[in-house]
Amino acid sequence: MKQSIQFKALRSKKIDTLDSMVSTCELESRSFTEDESKSVDNLNADIAELDGKIERAENTEKNITRMANTGATPSPDKEIESLKRSFSLSRAINGAMSGGLTGAEAEAYQEAQIEARASGIQLAGNVAIPSSMLREARTLGDAGLLSAVTNEGSDFVPTEHQGFIEALQPRLLVEELGATMINGVSGNLDMPRISAAGTAGWGATEAAATPNSGLATDTLSLTPKRVGAFTTYTKQLLIQGSPSVDRIIADDLGRAIRNAVDAAAFNGGGSSGVPQGIFGTTGVNDQAATNGTALSNATLLKMITDVASQDGLIGDECFVVSPAAYQTLTSLVQVSGVSALMVNDMINGYKVYMSSHLNQNTTKGSVTDGTSQLMFGNFKNLMVANWSGVDLLIDPYTLGGTSEVKVIANKWMDLGARQPKAFATISDGIE
Repeated sequence: MKQSIQFKALRSKKIDTLDSMVSTCELESRSFTEDESKSVDNLNADIAELDGKIERAENTEKNITRMANTGATPSPDKEIESLKRSFSLSRAINGAMSGGLTGAEAEAYQEAQIEARASGIQLAGNVAIPSSMLREARTLGDAGLLSAVTNEGSDFVPTEHQGFIEALQPRLLVEELGATMINGVSGNLDMPRISAAGTAGWGATEAAATPNSGLATDTLSLTPKRVGAFTTYTKQLLIQGSPSVDRIIADDLGRAIRNAVDAAAFNGGGSSGVPQGIFGTTGVNDQAATNGTALSNATLLKMITDVASQDGLIGDECFVVSPAAYQTLTSLVQVSGVSALMVNDMINGYKVYMSSHLNQNTTKGSVTDGTSQLMFGNFKNLMVANWSGVDLLIDPYTLGGTSEVKVIANKWMDLGARQPKAFATISDGIE
């Protein structure tokens, strides 16, 4: 028997029970007792949940039929695709404001709850999108997901809905720089690392012990930390329920979360629920001077050699600088009167990236409002752990008098440098 039929039969029984309770109260000319009220609430919740399961099951069954007609074998990923296609962010927000989620929105919330419990996280919001939907959005449209689909399978072609779902988990700057992303984490994550490299040696004889010394290890511990962002929208905008509105909301929230995570990756304080950023990590190679560090080819070469001396040059290293430092670097020369130091955003063969998340116009000694942060390293050594999808709290009350709704987005993440000596920093480069 098809799942949709089973769900419909179960839903029918619950509706019959609900009708019977209502009829009894009407005949007895009374209101529900406290226990009856709880039962009614539970029945309504069960019916709403079944509505979502029925919709999803019917969509899945329809798509399986279409796939069968093309001779293709259905993929498990198609179920997630179907849910993404049916899900509407603005409809979920409106549902949360009006008393409950139904359909694909309810099922997404249930999937997110299951995922959160497995990760040891308690959802705080009334709308949620599981990480499985967000992860699949990155690959939607790949040949592997659309293989053997003809015109009859055109329902699988990506739409604007996939765009807004992907926007909720935008690509971080540090991810573009090469950071190692770890998704689907459960519980705390302990990663062993070498804190001091050992030395190898040659055995005097075949039976002699292998000479070595100096090797030391410790652990990078990552724990779920909540990063949140909020924005406000008018109720008039939210009731539109269009893919364009969904994308606006997702872009706003995704951009805010991205900025918070990137900022923490560089300058997080490591306390009060904030991850430890690279600039504050013990063991990072740092140049400093009483009155700021003058920027020159020699200064930047020292950053490279500091990493090289720790065997940290493994390929794909890069510079990241503040906007003010970037402007200064454009005027520096490698050899006086011969060539510029930075050409096509490259210095000494390494790409230069600019980020507003690095501090600038700071004070160091006698240099007032004139120093900036710069860094060099391989971002594969930055580990970014992701415990969940996106948890949304819809608050129509705080700004109720203005007909605006506050939407709060939460994610659970953490990050840290696995090999701090693979990075070199300047915290006080003179602009």
